Amino acid sequence: MINLKLDKAVHMLGLSMNKLSVVSGVRPHTVGDLVRKDSQRIDLDTLDKILNALNSIAEDRGLDIRFGVADIIEYEYIRKEPN
Repeated sequence: MINLKLDKAVHMLGLSMNKLSVVSGVRPHTVGDLVRKDSQRIDLDTLDKILNALNSIAEDRGLDIRFGVADIIEYEYIRKEPN
């Protein structure tokens, strides 16, 4: 199962979805869907833009934080029970 965790990064930095949209260049609707976990897919270019924006904002604020894919997307293996 894939879980989105972008909301945690946005909260950690105290960002609005609009600010992340402006800095990343990703459409506000797309950012909102990802933060609210309403998205079924994410384009690699979008992922790159969002991670670059998060890291840029953290750096500008003097924070020693670097965001990677695992910070906003999580994979959990769920074993299916045999019938």
